[in-house]
Amino acid sequence: MDHLWARLRERLLALDAESRASGGRGLAIAFSGGVDSRFLTHAAALLNIEVLALHFCGPHFKREAEAAALDWLRGRTGEHSTLSYSLIEADALALDEVRHNSPERCYHCKKLAFGLLRAEALRRGKSCLCDGSLASDNQEYRPGRRAMTELGIVSPLADVGFTKAEVRELGAKLGLDDTAQQGQPCLLTRFDYGLEATPDLLHVLDRAESAVTEVLREFSLCGAAPFNGELPFRLRLLTSKTVLFQPELHLQLAPESLAAQPELRDNLIHALASHEFTAHGLGQVKIVAMPDLSGFFDRRG
Repeated sequence: MDHLWARLRERLLALDAESRASGGRGLAIAFSGGVDSRFLTHAAALLNIEVLALHFCGPHFKREAEAAALDWLRGRTGEHSTLSYSLIEADALALDEVRHNSPERCYHCKKLAFGLLRAEALRRGKSCLCDGSLASDNQEYRPGRRAMTELGIVSPLADVGFTKAEVRELGAKLGLDDTAQQGQPCLLTRFDYGLEATPDLLHVLDRAESAVTEVLREFSLCGAAPFNGELPFRLRLLTSKTVLFQPELHLQLAPESLAAQPELRDNLIHALASHEFTAHGLGQVKIVAMPDLSGFFDRRG
């Protein structure tokens, strides 16, 4: 870990020096509130680098995740802090490729978001805009990375070679809170390609996922669940030749673990039935256990 911290320290200080040499003041960081962007922001603060954290807001993000991101920033800004932040709001659903979930959705959304973040960074005297992408992100299908490359976004963690596990381990050693935080990708990732995402449907998904979180949390706390701590999941909307919206709750669990917990399944179904799925033409939720949640729609073809 010491060698990674030394390399990241060198990289961030070099970027800060380059920014100041070009007349800028410190660094801007695209801040999602996830563990990677929090770690990058935390590391820069430890080095006394002036940081402007830029948080992009829109209807396709989970309300709970956005609130947590803002609480984290508010708790670390003040008179003697080198950290400041700004919120940038835009509706990515205004883009047809985003609203109708094109396979290139992330490219168009990132182009919009990071274009706005970059403009704000330059307006605030920050010539370098960084993000928390990792080296391992380059090994997956991520059209959004192309947009960020086109915009000249710098990814210090990827440059140094960080993996998610290394971010968590070094973050804990450097005093970062909640290093076990699970990823919370935007709600558009719950839609099958070609399905239209509306603000109402995004709101329904957000509320329903919050209900799932509560059920899983209760099971974990009472020791009845086949997992410890947070369990990754996604509430997804699939389509087929016969069904437009088929909701499926995907749990990152071995199938046999879920089969051994009928009460967990029953409680999840009950919690979801209390939400507005019926009003939106959605049927009963199918619950599926799977070992890996990432890239589901790409694997499904």
